Amino acid sequence: MVPPNKEEAVKQAYDKARIYTPQYRSCSNGTAFAIMETFNIMDNNVFKAASGLHGGIGGMGDVCGSLLGASLLLGLVCGSGPKEPVKPKAEETDKPGAMDVPTQLVGQLYKWLRKEFGSVKCRIIRARFERELNQDIHSKGLTDEEKQTALFARCDELTAKTAARTVEILWDIIKTEKEKLE
Repeated sequence: MVPPNKEEAVKQAYDKARIYTPQYRSCSNGTAFAIMETFNIMDNNVFKAASGLHGGIGGMGDVCGSLLGASLLLGLVCGSGPKEPVKPKAEETDKPGAMDVPTQLVGQLYKWLRKEFGSVKCRIIRARFERELNQDIHSKGLTDEEKQTALFARCDELTAKTAARTVEILWDIIKTEKEKLE
């Protein structure tokens, strides 16, 4: 069941991502599944599509897998099918080259993540997390395994925040669409 209000939906997505990211050992799957469960949009193909995107696309440290997992859901909810017209925002339908809604929303999420974490590149974000961890007085004396666990905990926090932000972005869109159907 979809939470009754935006605040509860955001909290639910955050909490679910904190659980699913380590469970699936994947930021892209954890983020996508948390958003799907929050809105009761279960799509195994989207979950499968998010596989392999973690660790910055196949572990290559490029674009953050959490951003990619969330982007899949933005496209799923707001995108068009292959035989449907592209949906630009209502106020931009007469502008040449108007971006469709999912492109605008993914761009909005991209800008948020870059501002929040200093980059959208997994390797850069993780390097920052590692530097912060090494500077933290409490991490002195940790084994390499303990440091790795602490580093993954920071990534889990990133995925939780990304899932929550995505739900915040999607809330009004999904609520409006649901009201149209009722």
